[in-house]
Amino acid sequence: MFFTVYAIALFISRPVFGKIIDRLGFVFVIISMVLLSQSSNITMFFITAFIYRIGFGAAQSSLQTMAVTGVSSSRLGAANATFFTAFDCGVGLGAVILGIVSSNIGYGPMYLLASCFAIIAFILYLIIGRKKLKF
Repeated sequence: MFFTVYAIALFISRPVFGKIIDRLGFVFVIISMVLLSQSSNITMFFITAFIYRIGFGAAQSSLQTMAVTGVSSSRLGAANATFFTAFDCGVGLGAVILGIVSSNIGYGPMYLLASCFAIIAFILYLIIGRKKLKF
């Protein structure tokens, strides 16, 4: 059900929020991770899925834009492929590593830990990305 709400959020978020949310994507991911760590009922779980999808979609778009900004048109395919390879490896390795972490400390603390990684990514985005994207 989480991913059903996630998909609905994807369908709604882009046309409704557009560029406004692009600037806040990481903030929504961080908020959703903290909320997910504290979720104790299905309603909160679905709200978190909605917020996470909005943030993840915006953050991914911004990161992809950063990856291809400044490369020559002949290297756009390589830049895009490198971005998605690294992104998919991060998601895959993160799932394995956080799965091990959750088996030792539980899901709530694991999601709080994951929010720390999102905070680090947001800080790096502010330092590096804003210069490249000129927000």
